[in-house]
This record gives sequence, structure tokens and C-alpha cells, in this order.
Amino acid sequence: AAAMLSILIDVARALDESTTQQPIDTVLLEDMKAVASASASVLKLAAKEANESNSTVQEGDSYATAQQHLLSAIPRLSSVVNQCSHLTHGSSVPQSLANALLPQYFPSCHLVTYLACILPGLCESLATQPASNVQGKVSVVEELTKSIFSCIDDGGKTDGKVQVASLLSWASQITEETAIPTMASLAFGTPDINTLTGSLDSYDALVGSMTGANPGIRASIDDFAVMEDVLHRSLNR
Repeated sequence: AAAMLSILIDVARALDESTTQQPIDTVLLEDMKAVASASASVLKLAAKEANESNSTVQEGDSYATAQQHLLSAIPRLSSVVNQCSHLTHGSSVPQSLANALLPQYFPSCHLVTYLACILPGLCESLATQPASNVQGKVSVVEELTKSIFSCIDDGGKTDGKVQVASLLSWASQITEETAIPTMASLAFGTPDINTLTGSLDSYDALVGSMTGANPGIRASIDDFAVMEDVLHRSLNR
């Protein structure tokens, strides 16, 4: 669920930063919101299970509910990523980081775990970026944030006012409660940021040579800067 949110939120970021003036398709936006809500529900249930003193209830109703949420969300996420690929310059930032750095620097880390551990760092990076101010254009990140909080908000704690900073706070807390490891704890040894960035450059060259794109993942300088920023923030959490 956390891995899906990492990919989905980054796709939303890329859509917000897209220079096209065309508003996002309503059906696509609703699909994205549904995946966000389902993923948040699963994480909420997982945190509740982790906090229960009696851990023998793992196969109960909440487990079945979580399964249903995931089974419905996975194909919808795949559809969303496919539909947005022409606007997001190929793979999302979490996927590109995984492609460039696994397994060399994270040899014992499962792909899904790696994507999940990126979630707080990605939200932290988003929280430092200025909000999209294209007139008449819906902020997809803000819409997803509202969907997530409408799903996890108990008793209206947010009073209907949610921001990306709120998303960062929630992502940091939920990954800790569900025992999702930090990126630094998953690394083999202590690779420095320059070494890891060098691997991003090498992967960029590889993608460029295979696709004929020049450059590859540097097709958008902003995307590459976000990738480096997310990597740096994730390693320092």
C-alpha cells in the first residue's frame, strides 16, 4: 500500500508540474483518488493491527478488508500509470530510483519495500515545493491528499483543511507504526550521496542508449532534481 502511494503521489506531482493547460480527465482523477483512499485504508488497518496488544487477530475482518482494498487498487494503479506515462516522462521517481540503485546498493531489499520506504522522503520533498498555481488547473496532489485524509480522519481532526505538510506528517507516522524500514537501514554499507547520484547518471545513460532519448531520465531537469532530492531526504530520515 505504501509502495503504491509512493508511485501514485509522484505521478500526481508530475501531472501538476506538466506544462499542458489541459485539465486532467475526470475519470482518471477519480481512479487516482480511489487508489489513494484504498492504500491509505490498508495502511490505517495495518497500523491498527500493529498497535493491538493481541496480535492473534491478524486473519480477522480487518485482514480480509485490507486484502480487498489491495486487490481492487493494484489494477487501477497500473491503469493510472499507463494513462499518465506520456505526461510523466516514463517511470515515476520511485521506480527510477529502484531501477538505478537496486540491487547494487540495497542487495537484501525487496522492490516493494524499497518503494514503500520512499514515501516519507517523497512527501517531505513535495512539502518544500511551491504549490502549482496554473489558473483553472486542479492540483492532483491536493486532491489525493484530501482523499487520503477523508479516509483516515477520525472525528474530523483535520477540520477539512489538509495540506501537503499534513501528508508528510501522516506518512512519517504511518510508516513508523507499520514498521516500514528507512532507506538508510536497508543500504549495504554506507554509500555516500555522490556515489548514488553517479549511479543515477549511469542509469540515465543506459536508458538513453536503449530508448534513443537524449537524455534518458533527464528528459526533464526538474524530474531529475526531484529524484536527487527525494533520495537525499529518504537517506537522511
